[in-house]
Parts: sequence; C-alpha cells; structure tokens
Amino acid sequence: IAVREIFPDKTASEIIDQIVNHPSAKLLEYADFSLVANFDNACLEKLSRNCPNLKHLLIPRAKISGDALKSLKETPLLRSLDISSCRLLEKDALKHLNKVPQLQSLCIAGCGQFEKEALGHLKEIPRLQNLNVAGCRQLEKDALKNLREVPLLQSLNVSFCRQLEMSALERLQEFPLLRS
Repeated sequence: IAVREIFPDKTASEIIDQIVNHPSAKLLEYADFSLVANFDNACLEKLSRNCPNLKHLLIPRAKISGDALKSLKETPLLRSLDISSCRLLEKDALKHLNKVPQLQSLCIAGCGQFEKEALGHLKEIPRLQNLNVAGCRQLEKDALKNLREVPLLQSLNVSFCRQLEMSALERLQEFPLLRS
C-alpha cells in the first residue's frame, strides 16, 4: 500500500498504529512510506514487529537513526528495501541487513554517510542482486572493490558518486553477473 494516499492527513506514528491494529497486519507484504514525514525508529520497530510478512518496504527520507535497521530481523521475507536519503543512520548501519536473508534489492541512494567500509557489509547479504548507491558522495575511488564479494550482484547504480574514479568503474567488468 502507498500509505500517503490512504492516510493523507495522518502522521507516520498514527499510520503505523492504524496498520498494526488492523486484523490483516501480519499479512502485509508491501508498504510505501514515501512522502510520509517523521517516520522514525519507533515506527520501523513497530512495523517490523507486527508485519513479519513484509516483502517490500520503502521508507525514503525516514528519520531513522543509529542501528534502527536491526529491527528488520523481524521481517525475514523482506526482498526490497529503499532507505534512500536516510541521512541519520550510522556509517555501519548496513551490518544489520545480514539478518534479512531474502533481501535482493537495496536502495541507499543519497545516503552520504556511507563510506567504502559500509559496502563491505553487503557481502553478508547472500541474495543481493540490485544495489543503488547513486549520490553516495562519500564513496571513494576503491569503494566498489568490496562489492566483488556480493556474488549475485546484477545491477549497480553509481550515478553522481563523484569520488569514484574511472579505474573503479573499469573494475566493474570483473563482476561476472553485473549487467547494468
């Protein structure tokens, strides 16, 4: 569900309460919180705890911080996650995604705090196929080398990663499954 369309005048917390108190909350598979202001750690924790069958979660520009992603361990079926422009997360926040074994698609576009070490945590996500790091301006010239250990990576968006040099982009040829 695109929650802003259904709950146009509600806060993130009120929307989460409505969702988790619904009799079918445990069956929810898709939740799009785009354009929902003030989606924070408490919202993510409550949603994760009460909606274990989530497969697709979009929370761009959320006010999640610290190690908020650790609550996603409650959503073992999660396949795609959009945390683009979530600028309050810690540099090592991606380490918590290793508890989300089905994750195939991850968008961290515009998360400028993530550096090359952050990408190293992605090797712990065995099914990751699509990664969007567009606008991650902190990624340095050798940041992509950590992605060699992501065996199923097929799609990588590095647009507007100005620190990456041409030599780093040329190394993408070494990724056997990478198509785009």
